[in-house]
Amino acid sequence: MQSHEISQNHYIFSYSTQSHNKFQIELTDRLHPTKNHNRYYGKVFEINSKKTSGKVLILHEKKDSLKIELGEFVKTTTPLIPMQKPKNIGSFDYKRFLSNIGILHQLKLRGSSFSTSSGISISSLFNKFKQNTINKVEKSIFGEETKKLILALILGERSDVNRSWMDR
Repeated sequence: MQSHEISQNHYIFSYSTQSHNKFQIELTDRLHPTKNHNRYYGKVFEINSKKTSGKVLILHEKKDSLKIELGEFVKTTTPLIPMQKPKNIGSFDYKRFLSNIGILHQLKLRGSSFSTSSGISISSLFNKFKQNTINKVEKSIFGEETKKLILALILGERSDVNRSWMDR
């Protein structure tokens, strides 16, 4: 189990519940989407023009016309939402899981509540390379199972690999 200490420049020390907060967040990881939302982990760089640290879970509505990609910076004034405790007794505690990896809040982005800009960082360059590689593999002549296996071996994208292949 990981221990997560909150540093003194963590975003929660600059966050105000009494007024609008201006966030600048870099999208660092893409998670499995839900029925209605694409999900990402984001690194908080600024809040109210003050340099900060910390991570948040970002939910972006699938039906939204503005698409966001990994490595992009999102600017928003959307309020933070605390993570919810499990509603069923004995069910998986997603709040505790996220807390153990340093995520205390989530943001729900919809419509015109945010803007994006491309950033130049090592992670954004890697994500662009990774996305280009995925696009090229998807356009290739290989079968679907072979494409999934190639992505798993080259990029570690195991999410779509058939379970029987992973058990071998």
